Amino acid sequence: MRAILVYADKYRMEASAMSDYVELTNTKTMMATLFKDGVAVTTYKMETCDRCSGIRQFDKGGYVVSDPKENMVWFCKECR
Repeated sequence: MRAILVYADKYRMEASAMSDYVELTNTKTMMATLFKDGVAVTTYKMETCDRCSGIRQFDKGGYVVSDPKENMVWFCKECR
């Protein structure tokens, strides 16, 4: 019985500290939706960084071509 009470107190404490914004990313379609208080605010494209392999919000300035014979690669803001 004591473990359940401790868990409930911990959950209540964490829930009150949560922010109003939540981002959900669908890795199959690489689209993310930003929610504020449970209401969808915006939807945007996500991309996988070719350097760090992190999934980040897509921006067109991240394309890099090192050699014309090679394919273009995309870097996130942190890796540029």
